[in-house]
Amino acid sequence: MIEQSGKVSFLAAYRSDLPPHPRFSHIHPKSIPLMLNREDFDMWLDPSLTNTDPFQDLLKTRIRQPLLVEPIKSPATLEQTGQAERIEPD
Repeated sequence: MIEQSGKVSFLAAYRSDLPPHPRFSHIHPKSIPLMLNREDFDMWLDPSLTNTDPFQDLLKTRIRQPLLVEPIKSPATLEQTGQAERIEPD
Protein backbone atom coordinates (compact mmCIF):
# COMPACT_ATOMS: atom_id res chain seq x y z
CA MET A 1 0.00 0.00 0.00
CA ILE A 2 1.27 3.47 -0.87
CA GLU A 3 -0.02 6.61 0.80
CA GLN A 4 0.29 9.88 -1.06
CA SER A 5 -0.90 13.22 0.35
CA GLY A 6 -3.78 11.81 2.34
CA LYS A 7 -4.94 9.41 -0.37
CA VAL A 8 -4.45 5.69 -0.15
CA SER A 9 -3.34 4.00 -3.34
CA PHE A 10 -2.58 0.38 -3.96
CA LEU A 11 0.32 -0.86 -6.03
CA ALA A 12 -0.64 -4.05 -7.85
CA ALA A 13 1.41 -6.40 -9.96
CA TYR A 14 0.39 -9.29 -12.16
CA ARG A 15 2.47 -11.98 -13.76
CA SER A 16 1.27 -14.17 -16.55
CA ASP A 17 3.22 -17.22 -17.68
CA LEU A 18 3.07 -18.89 -21.06
CA PRO A 19 4.15 -22.39 -22.10
CA PRO A 20 7.95 -22.82 -22.32
CA HIS A 21 9.91 -21.51 -25.30
CA PRO A 22 12.59 -23.85 -26.74
CA ARG A 23 15.31 -21.16 -26.63
CA PHE A 24 14.37 -20.11 -23.09
CA SER A 25 13.73 -23.53 -21.54
CA HIS A 26 17.25 -23.88 -20.12
CA ILE A 27 16.36 -20.85 -17.93
CA HIS A 28 12.67 -21.52 -17.23
CA PRO A 29 11.89 -25.11 -18.25
CA LYS A 30 8.20 -24.99 -17.29
CA SER A 31 7.17 -21.58 -18.61
CA ILE A 32 8.18 -18.20 -20.01
CA PRO A 33 6.84 -14.95 -18.55
CA LEU A 34 4.60 -12.91 -20.80
CA MET A 35 6.74 -9.94 -21.89
CA LEU A 36 4.79 -7.14 -23.50
CA ASN A 37 6.11 -4.49 -25.85
CA ARG A 38 5.40 -0.89 -24.81
CA GLU A 39 2.82 -0.48 -27.55
CA ASP A 40 0.75 -3.30 -25.97
CA PHE A 41 0.56 -1.76 -22.46
CA ASP A 42 -2.55 0.36 -22.98
CA MET A 43 -4.58 -2.47 -24.47
CA TRP A 44 -3.42 -4.93 -21.77
CA LEU A 45 -4.39 -2.50 -18.99
CA ASP A 46 -7.64 -1.24 -20.52
CA PRO A 47 -10.42 -2.10 -18.02
CA SER A 48 -13.14 -1.51 -20.62
CA LEU A 49 -11.79 -4.21 -22.95
CA THR A 50 -14.04 -7.24 -22.44
CA ASN A 51 -13.38 -9.08 -25.70
CA THR A 52 -10.19 -11.14 -25.30
CA ASP A 53 -9.66 -11.72 -29.05
CA PRO A 54 -7.08 -8.90 -29.33
CA PHE A 55 -4.93 -10.77 -26.78
CA GLN A 56 -4.62 -13.99 -28.76
CA ASP A 57 -1.39 -12.97 -30.48
CA LEU A 58 0.11 -11.76 -27.18
CA LEU A 59 -0.62 -15.11 -25.54
CA LYS A 60 1.51 -17.06 -28.01
CA THR A 61 4.85 -18.23 -26.65
CA ARG A 62 7.31 -15.87 -28.34
CA ILE A 63 10.42 -13.91 -27.52
CA ARG A 64 9.33 -10.43 -28.58
CA GLN A 65 12.50 -8.43 -27.96
CA PRO A 66 16.20 -9.19 -27.49
CA LEU A 67 16.96 -10.45 -24.00
CA LEU A 68 20.18 -10.26 -22.04
CA VAL A 69 20.01 -12.96 -19.37
CA GLU A 70 22.48 -13.33 -16.52
CA PRO A 71 22.61 -16.28 -14.11
CA ILE A 72 22.47 -15.06 -10.51
CA LYS A 73 23.03 -16.67 -7.12
CA SER A 74 19.76 -15.37 -5.66
CA PRO A 75 17.23 -12.57 -6.20
CA ALA A 76 18.29 -11.11 -2.85
CA THR A 77 21.92 -10.48 -3.84
CA LEU A 78 21.77 -10.45 -7.66
CA GLU A 79 25.32 -11.80 -7.58
CA GLN A 80 26.16 -12.96 -11.08
CA THR A 81 27.33 -16.59 -11.18
CA GLY A 82 28.08 -17.08 -14.85
CA GLN A 83 28.35 -15.50 -18.24
CA ALA A 84 25.53 -13.37 -19.64
CA GLU A 85 23.72 -14.69 -22.70
CA ARG A 86 21.86 -12.79 -25.39
CA ILE A 87 18.66 -14.35 -26.73
CA GLU A 88 17.43 -12.86 -30.00
CA PRO A 89 13.72 -12.30 -30.68
CA ASP A 90 11.71 -14.69 -32.82
